[in-house]
Amino acid sequence: LQLQLPADRAIILTVRNLVPRMNLEALISAMPAVVAQRPDALLLIVGDGPLRERLEALITQRQMSAHVQLVGALKDDALPGYYQAADLFIMPSKALEGFGLATLEALACGTPAVGTPVGGTQELLKQLDVTLLCKDTQPEALAYTILKTLQRLDRIGEGEVLYRQARVFAERFSVPAMAQRVEQVYAEAARVRVLHVHTLPVISGSGLSTLEAMRGQRRAGLRVEFACAPPEELPDGKDEQASGLVELTLAEHIAIRPLRWLRRAIHPGYDLRALHELWQLCRRQRYTVVHTHNSKAGIVGRLAARLAGVPVIVHTVHGFAFHDAEAGWRRVLYRALERLAAHWCDRLIFISQPLWDWAVQERIGCVERFAKIYSGVDLSAYRTPLDTRALRASFGFGPEALVIGEVAKLWEGKGHALLLRAFAQMSPRWPQARLLIIGDGPLRQPLNTLVQELQLADRVVFAGFRTDVPALTHLLDVAVLPSLFEGLGRAILEAQAAGKPIIGSRVGGIPDLIEDGANGLLISPGSVEELAAALERLCADEALRRQLGRTAQQRLDDRFDSGRMAAQIIALYEAVLQQKLGRCLAAPLTLLAIAAAPVAGSAWPEARARPREEASSS
Repeated sequence: LQLQLPADRAIILTVRNLVPRMNLEALISAMPAVVAQRPDALLLIVGDGPLRERLEALITQRQMSAHVQLVGALKDDALPGYYQAADLFIMPSKALEGFGLATLEALACGTPAVGTPVGGTQELLKQLDVTLLCKDTQPEALAYTILKTLQRLDRIGEGEVLYRQARVFAERFSVPAMAQRVEQVYAEAARVRVLHVHTLPVISGSGLSTLEAMRGQRRAGLRVEFACAPPEELPDGKDEQASGLVELTLAEHIAIRPLRWLRRAIHPGYDLRALHELWQLCRRQRYTVVHTHNSKAGIVGRLAARLAGVPVIVHTVHGFAFHDAEAGWRRVLYRALERLAAHWCDRLIFISQPLWDWAVQERIGCVERFAKIYSGVDLSAYRTPLDTRALRASFGFGPEALVIGEVAKLWEGKGHALLLRAFAQMSPRWPQARLLIIGDGPLRQPLNTLVQELQLADRVVFAGFRTDVPALTHLLDVAVLPSLFEGLGRAILEAQAAGKPIIGSRVGGIPDLIEDGANGLLISPGSVEELAAALERLCADEALRRQLGRTAQQRLDDRFDSGRMAAQIIALYEAVLQQKLGRCLAAPLTLLAIAAAPVAGSAWPEARARPREEASSS
């Protein structure tokens, strides 16, 4: 290619269609002011279009025939030579400049570019060097910026810096770099977005199970968020345990979506507002999956997600609110609502077989949509042996003390009062026995009062809310969970993983975890006498304690590991998505393949390989 361009001229280049929005008339009108200070200036206009005759007339009128040339249209493979030969490129557009590809092509060849503050040109040049941006689209502004930039290029050292910066900046927009960004966009768009909805942000079995699921999903690459009632709205929102789940969730870099109107108790006014609030959130954020937990969040959340058109709706049954401890009218209401809400979701996850059987008995949902996924704990945190002597001493427990403990929030239904009465019944025969209650909640003061009434103040310790639960579990000689109702019993899994003998009630999922006399002891719910007898039996028989703890630890397999739980839930999401969306899921992969394919112009970043003098003479 013979460019036949003079080596002693300051060449200014633009590559444009000859149409009004390109502002070429203003550029030609700017040239007299440029030539007045730079008589060697030569403007080359590459391109063709309906304005050609008009532009030729303007060049003649301005007496710029020696300084402005209309080169005409060129083939793509000829353009790099012109970019290389030019000292300066200009993008003079006055409208509709979406990106300005020619600007990047010039920069990729190592040629500095100036431009007007229109469309994408403004964004590009501001990132590179704001002084390369014209004040406006008028001839005076064009002339000023052209002259200032030519002066910089003439300065020893500064010109080379501009050439080098141009090339380095353009590399950010190379085909491989842009293909990678497009791939990232598609990958992000294809990521499953999950919203977990939990009624209260409290440290509880269901709360911690939800946290473990979210943690595993985030690490697997899913975008996970957590919606719940704000801690300040809770009756017991001032204690640490009431807001602890929020802190733990934020520590996992999971976004919190507070639901202002969500309450645990039935309240039609608040519940309708919570429904609307959650519906708005689902519509705005466009989640792939809404996964609800607990009865209230499950009913409100499933309906809101269904109304918002969320593709996949999943509910985990941690327990049902129509247990025997509830008032009759509430049992009837919640049973009816659970039957209705089962039609609003794609899958029901049960954390134990007894809960599954209960749902079948109560005609809640259809078995074809059931899945059993055990609530998981971080087994490794509890299986590792710990030296707890210092921790025992911190509570005032001597080496001879037999420490009985319960890990649970101080709520109705966890059987704390039952445990205190059973302990009072058996403790006269076991003066070395001590009771450690780990957790906090609204029953703290009533339980303290009960301790005083039972004259157990010197033998019962309230540890409050603690984050070192694995160490505290290892401290115990006997673990107890005498719940009146229970979905599974997370504290049982933790005690078993630590190799501790456990006493639990025959409620909910607890019999799914404890085989009476093999890996723990079972008692009738609410029976003070049976619990006292079980405590005495374990206090009297160290060999039995060791045997039950050892068997419990051996039988506890990876079905109850939090990592496996999270993986099973993800697999369930994928199965439902595949069932609903089918091969549509493959579309992002097709787009990625297209984005990664070679495109025309991929040679631009390689074009400027020679100094301008060599290019001009070729």
